[in-house]
Formats: sequence, structure tokens, C-alpha cells
Amino acid sequence: MSDEKKPTSAPLIGEFSGPRGNKPRAPQPTKEQTEKRVKDWEDLQRNVTEEDPPKEEKKKNPEEEYKEQLKENGLDLEKARLIRDNMLFNHFHEETYMLGNKLPVVLRTREYGDAQRAMRRLESEAPNYAMSINDLVAHCNMAASLSKYGDKQFTLYTPEDGASEEQKEESFEIRSKFLRDLPTTIVDRLMRYAEQFDAMIAAVFATGAPEDF
Repeated sequence: MSDEKKPTSAPLIGEFSGPRGNKPRAPQPTKEQTEKRVKDWEDLQRNVTEEDPPKEEKKKNPEEEYKEQLKENGLDLEKARLIRDNMLFNHFHEETYMLGNKLPVVLRTREYGDAQRAMRRLESEAPNYAMSINDLVAHCNMAASLSKYGDKQFTLYTPEDGASEEQKEESFEIRSKFLRDLPTTIVDRLMRYAEQFDAMIAAVFATGAPEDF
């Protein structure tokens, strides 16, 4: 066994230069520098965390909200009153929409019996998918609302007509078949018109209408 000692990295006695590659230590910050850094950090945190108190929004009264809702649906108070009067005294209101700016389509508000018919269809057909449910309801609503398509005028009854349930169902089935025979893209557009029409009627009778309304 050899007595030769392996070299070590320990410095020799009296040698203060340290191992090769050792860099001199950075000078330690003074007390004043440390305090300044702490203060700068605290100021930075304060600026980040402190926010201006939220401005309290002025609450709109129900009548203002009502007018805004009318505006969103392309209505003013005068038109809203007209729709209201038609619903109260004529039991329906109609609006005309244009397909391709050439073909007029007239939609009429639906009766409660139309909503009941849609529910009966849902119960009897019992569709399994949301898409099928939505399509069935949209079709029932569109067929119940369709009053005129171009030159074709459909028969829709009012309470004053004294029509029987059989007459109403026969009239509905005529309109339903008419829709089924139209191109899909046209029916999709008609259903969007029906949604806009329903939203407009709902806006007229929304909460917040003026007292004289």
C-alpha cells in the first residue's frame, strides 16, 4: 500500500487566497441601503394592493330599465302601447317580417291553448335529445304563429270566432304541414323571426312598465 497522499482542495496553512476560481464576496449592503430597499418594497406592495374604492353605480328605476328593454327590442313606448292595446282588446298582435326583402311573413301572438298543445306533443312524442325537444317546441310555436306567408293567408281563430277545438287543430295542422314542406334554411330563418317576435312581446309586458301603461 502506498503512503502517497492524495492532493486536497483545502488551503495551505497561511494561504488566504482560497481555492482556484473562487470569486470575492459581494460587499454587504449598509443599514441605510437595506432600510431603503425595504421601504421601496413596501411602497410597491401598497401601490399594487390598494385600489380606488369602486364607484357606486347609479341604480336605474324600473321605468328606465323598462325603456331600455324596449329599445333593445326595437320598440318605444308608443309602439309598446299599441301592442298592449291589440293584445287586450283584439286578443292578438301581428308583426310583418321580410324574407330576402321580397316575401312578407306575418306572425301572430299565440294563445295559451297553443302552449298546451306543445306540451302535449312533448309528452306524447317524448324526444330523448335536447335538440329534438327544441326543434319540436320551435316548430309548434312557429306553426301556431304563422298568419301569412307571401300571398298565402292562413286561418287563425280568435275567441270571438267561437271555433271548436277540432277547427283549431285542423288549422294548426295545415300550417304545420306547410312548414314541413319548406326548405330547411327558410324554416330556420322563420324560427329566428318567431324568437325575435316572442322577445318583443315579452319586453312589452315586462316588469317596470309606466303606471299609465
